[in-house]
Amino acid sequence: MSRAILTINAGSSSIKFAVYALDEALARKPYLSGQIDGIGANAKLIARDEGGTRIADDAL
Repeated sequence: MSRAILTINAGSSSIKFAVYALDEALARKPYLSGQIDGIGANAKLIARDEGGTRIADDAL
């Protein structure tokens, strides 16, 4: 299993996250990122891969 760093930024109605590979190059671009918006009413999860392709777009 690869080692990684998970970053989380919690706001009043959203949570943003990103996952970075822990390798020798210390990646500056996350290989997974996203956010949960609308916490408290109509929450929605959006996640993207390292190329920016949307891999999740779901109501919660």
